[in-house]
Amino acid sequence: MFELLVAAKLLLLAPQKAVGAERAKIEARLGSPVSVGTDMAVHHDDGSVDRVVTLDWPDVRIRLYEVPSSHAVTLIGVTTTKDLPGLNTPVGVGSDRGAILRELGGPAYEDQDQIIYALRQDGNDQPNDTMRFVLKDDRVVGIDWTFRLQ
Repeated sequence: MFELLVAAKLLLLAPQKAVGAERAKIEARLGSPVSVGTDMAVHHDDGSVDRVVTLDWPDVRIRLYEVPSSHAVTLIGVTTTKDLPGLNTPVGVGSDRGAILRELGGPAYEDQDQIIYALRQDGNDQPNDTMRFVLKDDRVVGIDWTFRLQ
């Protein structure tokens, strides 16, 4: 099993720190979303319903998992076609494939259209936290982070 380089691990986890999971702080940072969607996720015996909230801006989509009974909110996804403020990383939208590989090391998966890094959890069958660079003509046109529920 491979180990992520420190730079890759920091960039993979950066949205959790830079964006967070508190909707009011996200909106203070990015402005009011142009659309908000809600999907029901899990129905509990007590009648409460967990939900996935999708917040959309022209260049950013953020997905939150909300558990109303415990007031818990978890960031489960960020998709962007522009660099997010606060990430302060050496690679981002517009970077070329070579820069990504030099800065972040070998990915978990790579093909013509994407480079994927995964933070694997030893002895855990749960999905991994992943970061996917979407490429067009070997340049990053989008980045997608997906985080597992804790």
